[in-house]
Amino acid sequence: MKRFGWAAIPLVLIATLVVLMVIRIRIVQARATLWTGDGCPAGPYNPAEHTYLWAISAVTALLILVTTVLALLATSGVQRILMVVMLIPALLFASGYLFFVWTGGEENNRQHPQSPCTGLVRHAY
Repeated sequence: MKRFGWAAIPLVLIATLVVLMVIRIRIVQARATLWTGDGCPAGPYNPAEHTYLWAISAVTALLILVTTVLALLATSGVQRILMVVMLIPALLFASGYLFFVWTGGEENNRQHPQSPCTGLVRHAY
């Protein structure tokens, strides 16, 4: 790697990840703004949330893989540091947000949510 041109690949993946997150957060917020009044979510399940979660996970895995390979193939210390600086937030994101969501942190992100709420009301659209 003679130039920093390869750094564009992780940057594009980061931009893609940000766009996917913004879209998914808006979908989740649209569902979560409907509340029954007792703290129980009442929005309808949207399968797109799960689709975006898969896409976010795939882009994150690709980002970690590409950034790690580029860090290992770097010919200068500056390039290696640049890749590690991009790798650390990706690893934190994967170990934090993605681990939380995939292990059931979003209880109502299922087609048939299991809620501790007694009166889970579904709004039909």
